[in-house]
Amino acid sequence: AGAPPPQKAVWNSKDTWEERDVTAWAVERFAELLQEEVCQVSPSINLKFRDVLRVVGDAQVVVFQRRTRYLFDFSEVEIAWAAENKEGSPLFNGRCIIRDAASGAAAADLELETAFAPATDDEKAVNDFLRRRGEGLNLRASVGAALERFEAEFVRLSGEGVALAVKFPKSKRLAKR
Repeated sequence: AGAPPPQKAVWNSKDTWEERDVTAWAVERFAELLQEEVCQVSPSINLKFRDVLRVVGDAQVVVFQRRTRYLFDFSEVEIAWAAENKEGSPLFNGRCIIRDAASGAAAADLELETAFAPATDDEKAVNDFLRRRGEGLNLRASVGAALERFEAEFVRLSGEGVALAVKFPKSKRLAKR
């Protein structure tokens, strides 16, 4: 999928190894896809991802032995979310950290950390949604869906797309490892 990165180095005439950092583009694109997700917590509550606050990780397009590989590892993604009623009015906000969002990761592979302390019935419903694992509606499934869409788009980058991604401005969301 996709062509090798453009303008390969002169020293790399046999395509032995070449790596292009596309982390800034990858972080911003994943944030956009995540913010498109709307999670139905219950018949009366939706959860929306308001923002990706911080990402620890990286993304590269690698050419190794004439094969192009698309690798990303977002070891930690801090997300701000908002619970809303069916009319879209905000009820309350929270944050969570998703760990292990990486190439080939499934929703079940994602780890979730949250310090959300529910007080009302609506807050308890959201807390259950956040902590639920396995099949059905849960936060991991929603993040996993955005991650799958990101990876499908990422592996379709061609030479020109890689060149644009390499030049993408540094992301303010990107944290140091």
